[in-house]
Amino acid sequence: MFRQAGAIKVHLQAEGAAKAGGRNMAAAMGGFAGRRKPMISSNDARPGIQPASRRGNGNGQAAAVSLGTLVTERKGTPSGPANVGLLPRPGSACQAAEHIANQIRQGAWQIGDQLPSERDLCLQLGVGRTSVRDALRILAAQGVVATRAGQGTFVAAAKAARLPSPYADWNRRHDYTIEDVVDMRRLLEGRAAELAVHHATTTDLARLRAAIDDMAAAYKRNDLNGMVDADTCFHEAFTHAAGNRLLARLMHTIMGLLVESRRISLGVPGRGVHVLTRHREILAAIEARDPRRTVAAVHAHVDDLRGLGVKPPAIQEL
Repeated sequence: MFRQAGAIKVHLQAEGAAKAGGRNMAAAMGGFAGRRKPMISSNDARPGIQPASRRGNGNGQAAAVSLGTLVTERKGTPSGPANVGLLPRPGSACQAAEHIANQIRQGAWQIGDQLPSERDLCLQLGVGRTSVRDALRILAAQGVVATRAGQGTFVAAAKAARLPSPYADWNRRHDYTIEDVVDMRRLLEGRAAELAVHHATTTDLARLRAAIDDMAAAYKRNDLNGMVDADTCFHEAFTHAAGNRLLARLMHTIMGLLVESRRISLGVPGRGVHVLTRHREILAAIEARDPRRTVAAVHAHVDDLRGLGVKPPAIQEL
């Protein structure tokens, strides 16, 4: 009798464990299915390995993206979350920082004076709150202003400190300069985008829009890793759309270098907004099937790194 009761107890425990395991597995699979992983992660950029999301279907065609990645939008409407329309125009954070710095230099506010509230600065400068916050971060990094918890932002100096370039130690770690990287990207990515104008499919365009959406969301979360991943996905998407396997392989071989460069670049306050704008310009040119405009947009985007290699996005000297 005791032996039979023990057997029943063991059976019930095993059945309970199996149900719990099933629930855990379902939860894990549900969580996995709910996430859309970038085509190449910034933490897993290995040359020569093709990401699963870009493998063909055996018929020479790219595998279709899931329904969740397809973005429906009217022509001319920026992609992104519902309130991404509030994202600032190109370089507005930098322009706002320069404007505030000039006002300080001209004596509008003296050292120790409190700056207007973020809301008032938004109204005065005609930009969104994100741009104002990024502008204040830039000026705080340069020592021009200081933020006091619960009090506000105050003028700390009438002259900006000279800051090193974000790429200041690049040459110490590499035997090529950031200028070399820019020149290489102009050649390879400019040609890839030009080819994408002729070969991009509806699925390719959907991937480009999805990457922009992901980057906008990551920027709003202040998620640097997310921005780097989305930035990588965008460039990889139009390189894939070019339809040239050798060109795609060349880009894969330097993926680690590109990810490192993007991480430095996107770490600059306000830089994410500017990159988003550049990406939208590139996408619009590809959608318009305009090769010359597309190449010009890619070159303008890549050339932005030259400025970062010289100085931060706000002026070094007032």
